Amino acid sequence: MSSSIYLLPEFLGGGGNTLFQDAVQVSGDPIQVSGYKLFTFLRRLDNSGFSTYCVALACPGKECIMYPIQFTHGIPDFDSLGFLITPSQHGNIIHISQATFDVMDKVDKAVVIKSGDWLNDKIRFHQIAAMHYLGVVPNLSPASFYQNDMMKSWENKLHQIYGTYGDLNNALIAIFKRVSYSLNFFCISLGIQVLGNIVLDHQFCFGALYEPLLKSHEIIFIRNTVPGTIEAESPFTVLYNALRITRECFNNLNFSVASLDDQNGYNNAVQRFQESVKIQVGCCDIKTLRKLMITSNMQKLEQLPIFKMAGININIIHEPDFPIIQPISRQEQDPLAEQVRNEINSAINGLPDPATKIEWLNSRIEGMCNECNDRCLDMSARVDLIENRIADMSRQLKDIVEESKIAAKRVETAATTLDNVYNAHNKIQSKFDILREKLFTEQRNTRVTLIIGVILTLLGALILRI
Repeated sequence: MSSSIYLLPEFLGGGGNTLFQDAVQVSGDPIQVSGYKLFTFLRRLDNSGFSTYCVALACPGKECIMYPIQFTHGIPDFDSLGFLITPSQHGNIIHISQATFDVMDKVDKAVVIKSGDWLNDKIRFHQIAAMHYLGVVPNLSPASFYQNDMMKSWENKLHQIYGTYGDLNNALIAIFKRVSYSLNFFCISLGIQVLGNIVLDHQFCFGALYEPLLKSHEIIFIRNTVPGTIEAESPFTVLYNALRITRECFNNLNFSVASLDDQNGYNNAVQRFQESVKIQVGCCDIKTLRKLMITSNMQKLEQLPIFKMAGININIIHEPDFPIIQPISRQEQDPLAEQVRNEINSAINGLPDPATKIEWLNSRIEGMCNECNDRCLDMSARVDLIENRIADMSRQLKDIVEESKIAAKRVETAATTLDNVYNAHNKIQSKFDILREKLFTEQRNTRVTLIIGVILTLLGALILRI
């Protein structure tokens, strides 16, 4: 075994790094490393079969959590695997180059782990991706994983669609168990094949099944045959509705199925139904499902065009699959009391536990009240912001009006001054005209005087010669 310590941002094994087969985990204690940022990728979340789910990228000023490993049979060729090795005081950091990251980000959108701790955040990331595949979170993007204000709304929507309640992680696990059973119950061949290859880390994995189920001809048949399914639904919603509707059909035909999780009840019911209609006994395949819908008079519910245009989905109303009331197990010695006990057990068979139902309703009411309160607070804050902006605009308009008045007065004063200057100019012009006339007159008088003087001089000169 190599004595060198290497650092990875995730554990080794299923649901973690399976690329380094010859490595062992030295310790589960986290090591804080400076100068690196962690990323995961959208397609790898809530999915199976990837060799690594989280990678480190050099980024000055950032910090992240890593875990030490050692290699038992020689050091791998990191360059050929697309990794770089950088020594540090805690060990050799395994990370990728910027060029490799750009290629990966182009193929599969990268999601930054802002906390720097992948093991702490990965369950939440897988949960959000799972809710996307289940048709709850639309348009999954890197920003979706940091919309904390939407988590409660998504969780409530999940409970409403799939009839679950309580903790989100437990609800996803319960849904995945029902999906796994449904794949076998309805003979979904593509789904069964993929399900056998899934390596579970967080007890649910919808991403690996999503694409195969979209292509499954059994899912297409169920979508077009079983009531309560619409074109835009997730294939997992189609399976859930099919499981719920078949239970209703079996119960209507007196083939009792206690709950959605009563697998023995489903198996016995489908066997008894197949025997009653004389078809081959086995899983609830397309032939059996078609016969069941016809026998039970179940028809696909079509929406009116006005509801489709308004975006309103008409579906069979259902409530969460609450735990049922436990039957009275105490044995009575008195035959009459025993008969009463049996009658009571028969009456309450399949009824939901009222305490759980009341608790769920209270939590729904409280959640809706809190949501309405949050919206009101948000609206109040927006109204206050608008009022402040209006007040600022009013003050600015008032200042503009005052400035306009001052400017108007200045313009009026300037106009008066210009009028005075113009009048003064006209007066000066008039005086200039008078002076010019006087100058012309003086010039004429001077010329006449000069001519007379010249004439007199000439006359004087002539007189002297004579």
